[in-house]
Amino acid sequence: MNKYFAVFIVAVLIVMTGCEQPLEYKYQDRAQPIDCPGLDKALLHEALYSFKEDLGNFYKDPDVIAGTDRFYMQGLATYVYDGMSGYANFQQIASPHTLKVFEQLKLESQIWDANNSVSRLNYNSELISCLFDNIIDEELRALFLRLNEVDALDPSQVASQLTRKIYKAYTDQHLTMYIALDGFYQHLYKLD
Repeated sequence: MNKYFAVFIVAVLIVMTGCEQPLEYKYQDRAQPIDCPGLDKALLHEALYSFKEDLGNFYKDPDVIAGTDRFYMQGLATYVYDGMSGYANFQQIASPHTLKVFEQLKLESQIWDANNSVSRLNYNSELISCLFDNIIDEELRALFLRLNEVDALDPSQVASQLTRKIYKAYTDQHLTMYIALDGFYQHLYKLD
């Protein structure tokens, strides 16, 4: 009888440790301005706001109030060049919540392209097309569309252009989402 009990306990433990907790959304009460097909909208917005929160916290200025527009703007402006170039300290920037969000994003196969030698982001996906098509700044939109069309998009090559126009990302969530995916989340694969 003890043998059956031991097998039962082991089976229960295996089942319990094999079940992952579902992602707990923290930012769903915030505006959701991105409506692109091909991905769970709630997950996309969680990824966007978790990214912005991590940057604000990592690059925080003691004189800036957490959660304010300036808090997020300063984090993004400080981050964009190093992040897009792949030089940022992604391990220190990414919060435990963001890493959980990333685990869910990894399951979205249409976002990623493991065969892309420049970035893990799938530039031919419906999501990326939607993000590029909805970038407000005409010059940046044309740049991304042109580079993507000739298969020459490289996040490190657009880093200086984004740094020069980062103020556009403060009001353009499609641009910020692109920066989050290509300048942050795709680099988290290196932490695996």
